[in-house]
Amino acid sequence: IGQVSVETQTRATPAVLGKPSLDKFNLKLQRNGTGLIAYDGPFQETVNVEIGSYDITATCGEDVIIGRDAPFYIGTAQAQVEVGQTKSVNISCHVGNALVSVMFGRDDAERQAFDEMYDDYGLLVKIGQHSMAITKETAATSIYFQAGSSPELIFYGTLKDGRVVSTVVSHQSIPKVFQAGNHAIVRLSLSGSDWIIIEGGESFGGEFQ
Repeated sequence: IGQVSVETQTRATPAVLGKPSLDKFNLKLQRNGTGLIAYDGPFQETVNVEIGSYDITATCGEDVIIGRDAPFYIGTAQAQVEVGQTKSVNISCHVGNALVSVMFGRDDAERQAFDEMYDDYGLLVKIGQHSMAITKETAATSIYFQAGSSPELIFYGTLKDGRVVSTVVSHQSIPKVFQAGNHAIVRLSLSGSDWIIIEGGESFGGEFQ
């Protein structure tokens, strides 16, 4: 496994969480065009197989429906094994799932405004019956989910006067269907003394990277 791409932007992204070590990877070798599995187990420097053509898959982590700080890496390659030869294969791996991060306020003053206005607040990431929230206490984390998902993003909060509020967060730069490696960074801002999240215009700052 010669290269593992961990490039995304800020927050608890693969780049921040760090490159996984080789012993965290799983290798699967399948005979090309057949259902024969020649090897499926922990990464090894050398795997002995019979002559033939093989599809090789390297994975690290679990491709969970939804999870916190849970990147999933995957890479594929092919190898033709011949009699009396050792075949060297390089597998480049990439992030195979997608993620959402959130920033409550564009600066320290806005973040303080959230705290002054709300007793608690967060961004709920919902995929079907599954959901997970990024709260003010877990703002440095990211929510990961499978590629091909269309998560619903919901801001919620309890105002100081006890009212519970929520609103769906949408923006043209947030993809409707996330592909592998997609990372939506949602920046939420307050509109004066109003609790409503700005969902359009220059003030929103919603960003897809």
